[in-house]
Amino acid sequence: MDRVLAQFEDVVALSGSAWKAREAGSSRQVLIKRLPGSEGKTRATQALALRHPRIVPTRRWMLDGDALYIVRDWVPGINLRQTLSQQALRAFDRLHARLSPLLDALDCAHTAGISHGGVTPENVLSDARFPEQVLLSDFGASKGVSEQPTPQRDFYDLCGLYKEFLPTRPDDDEAGAAARLRLLRNLSETQQTAESAEELRYKLDAIARMADLLGFSAQGLEEGAGRSRLGAKLLCTVSPPTATLSPGGGTFVTLEMDNEGDAPLRIESVTSDVVWLNLPNRFAPVTLEAGTGGDLIWTLSGARLEPGTYNAALTVQSNDGLLTSSPTPGTDWPVQTVSVPVLVRDSRVEAGEETESSGIPLAEQLPSTFPAQNARTLELTGDHSGIACVQEPDPGLVRYGQNGVVHLGIRNIGPERLRLDKVSARPAWLTYPGEFRAFWIKPGETQFLGFSVAGTALTGGDYKAELTFTTSIMAETMVGSKPIYRDMTCEVRVRVVRGMSDALPGGLAKSGCAPLLLAVVSSLGLIGWTLSRYL
Repeated sequence: MDRVLAQFEDVVALSGSAWKAREAGSSRQVLIKRLPGSEGKTRATQALALRHPRIVPTRRWMLDGDALYIVRDWVPGINLRQTLSQQALRAFDRLHARLSPLLDALDCAHTAGISHGGVTPENVLSDARFPEQVLLSDFGASKGVSEQPTPQRDFYDLCGLYKEFLPTRPDDDEAGAAARLRLLRNLSETQQTAESAEELRYKLDAIARMADLLGFSAQGLEEGAGRSRLGAKLLCTVSPPTATLSPGGGTFVTLEMDNEGDAPLRIESVTSDVVWLNLPNRFAPVTLEAGTGGDLIWTLSGARLEPGTYNAALTVQSNDGLLTSSPTPGTDWPVQTVSVPVLVRDSRVEAGEETESSGIPLAEQLPSTFPAQNARTLELTGDHSGIACVQEPDPGLVRYGQNGVVHLGIRNIGPERLRLDKVSARPAWLTYPGEFRAFWIKPGETQFLGFSVAGTALTGGDYKAELTFTTSIMAETMVGSKPIYRDMTCEVRVRVVRGMSDALPGGLAKSGCAPLLLAVVSSLGLIGWTLSRYL
């Protein structure tokens, strides 16, 4: 446990198996959860690839002894049980407004072949910064999963939340108690029969209308079929999270706008506060129907930007939160401001120098390439023997027509602390799911990484892929302490089988991706890494 927590800063224990911490070299706050055993590695790897506005991102996972540690973003807020601790907040329309958006998150995960397995009140979070937005956390990190997670089980658990927090009636209200039993029966039937997110959404909406008619809605809302109750709800996200470009260059930034309400959303205007971030065409007001979205692509010009970090702002005027398509006369349009972080790379960073922390995560500050000619000007002191790895399983077995996962244990076999800065894979059927972030490995320690195998792109047989890792150590040079970068490569072996009876050990087909140097570390039982020296 201590070895895992030592990789983070500002660690605070929340319980015997959960810690709040900060990523080393970054401002990102995370939650670290410890699970017994290592059987959840595959689910944790799959969770890395999930990206949805309603899903709390999983960042990475680690093994230490017989425990699995999963790292996800920290959400400063409260869970569903705490939110609905007061009976007045349990009105069915308020409950439905919090839970129904989770169907989109589950639908996204199920489409990717991932089931949650633990949709509980503790995993439904409200961000204190955006209290009306609910998030689903801990994909791959749910405790107490006693059976194989399935989409139907997720739907069952979600309906269970509706039943658990359904408002009660006073003992002397016999009619209200009978109405509550009627709602419970409908929820139980839906719980047992729902087969898809679309079907469940339709049935829950029907139950919500019934609850309204039976008097289970919040006070102050008008009754009547077809009348909007949530209004228009604007959710904005920026892609990529940090736009990165070279001095004098350019790139694109996408503003994703989604209407998560039940009334049409009218986007009146979208403007920027800087001249170097512009829409290619003139913006015209647009209307998004409930449950739909749209993208705006902005051009970012670095012609006049010096190296450094910037933060542009997009201002969106819309009828967010309103039941009408526009505000009442004499009032202003509701405004939402969206931050656009920008990083203009410094040539010193390209040469391997570190810059002061700017609040942007360390991995996003690192350049995408490290030119060898710059690294050769530095003197290396000490030994930089690098890393070794073992594949699990070897070869990785993938069923024909399906996707799979392989795991690599990466060990620091050198005498100094080593940073893993980036990873790339080829061919394209092997990828690192989600967003890779740099991390440190102490001498003698092992870090596990999971990689996704797109088996749908392969036919039956044996395959090899090549992973290239960029690593660095801090070394004293003639110009001070500098990071020294090296690229190391290894082969990953995958076997595509049509049935598990075909999964017999044996040689693999030869690949054209031959490493420069292959060393076998017999005492460790590890696969040696190809070492490409810059010096």
